[in-house]
Amino acid sequence: FKEQRDRLENELNNQLDQELQRLNEYKNRQMEHHQFHIEIGDARTKVQEIEKRFREFWQWVETTMTSSPFPTVRLVCVLTGE
Repeated sequence: FKEQRDRLENELNNQLDQELQRLNEYKNRQMEHHQFHIEIGDARTKVQEIEKRFREFWQWVETTMTSSPFPTVRLVCVLTGE
């Protein structure tokens, strides 16, 4: 089981690395695109929005695309009374 998990994790990590590289390239293009706002007062706000958007997306990617070495099962039940 551990070997399969390690292999899968390596594959996912490679995919995540590639995605991170593409994401950083896109983020840099976004920042360059908004550089002209530097002269205007909303430059800081726009840069902060871009940073926040990419930070939130990357947190989502890490949360959904990484696995734990210790698998768990969550059990949820609903009790109803009559």
